[in-house]
Formats: sequence, C-alpha cells, structure tokens
Amino acid sequence: MVFDDIPPFITSTLTISVDNPGGNAAIGGAYIGKSRTIGQTQWEFDGGILSYSGTSTDKFGNTSLLKRASAKRINFPVRIPDGFESEAFRLLSLYMDTEMVFIGWSDCAMTIIYGYLGQWSVPISKSGKNAQIEVKGLS
Repeated sequence: MVFDDIPPFITSTLTISVDNPGGNAAIGGAYIGKSRTIGQTQWEFDGGILSYSGTSTDKFGNTSLLKRASAKRINFPVRIPDGFESEAFRLLSLYMDTEMVFIGWSDCAMTIIYGYLGQWSVPISKSGKNAQIEVKGLS
C-alpha cells in the first residue's frame, strides 16, 4: 500500500495505527521519505522472483531441497523526459547500493519493491527512448 499524497510540512504529524480486534496485529514495514520521479514507467515491464533456495545431492543420488528466502525482482522500462537524461543518470548513480522503496506504478503491488538498483542504463536520444532499470528486492 502506498500513500504518496502526504503533505511534506515540517510541522506535520503522521500517525500509523494497525488494529486487529481479537487477534494479533502486525505491519511488515513502514517507509517514510521523499519521493523522486525520474520518468514514467512504461508497459511491458516484467517481474519475477529471486530464489535463494538450492539443492544438494549426496553420493547415493539422493537429492534434497534446501528452502531459503526469496525476493522480488523487476525490470522497468522508464520513459525519461526530454532534457532530463543527465539528472536521471545523476539520481540513479547517487542511489546505487542504497536500500529504498521503488514504485513503478502505485496501483500495482507487483511494482512496489523494497530493494536496491541492479543494472540500468539511460539512453541519450532525440527521438525518446526508454531507460531500462532493474530492481532487486531484499528478502
């Protein structure tokens, strides 16, 4: 769930309540910060899962699965506005190796990921091309 219309005033107070009468209530995480837009996510993005599970086979051929954590991964094509390529490159460089929340489209839970930047490239073109941005989730 994303709330991206919270006023950015210093004197503001934000209260988060999680209720479940008669049962346990929990929240996986709450991330509050300033958002930055580098362009518009285009259709044809793809997502999947990074699995850290593995198998092992002993000398008798018995194979067992070692179940481990998994995390989301997604590749976004992002349309960078004309003239914004250098700023998009600067921002992506600045946030390399930084944990953050990525929002491809706030109405699609699949495109909301807590993770870090993977591979990316920003094209410089007069005809307008999409930047390819890979995001790897943290488990």
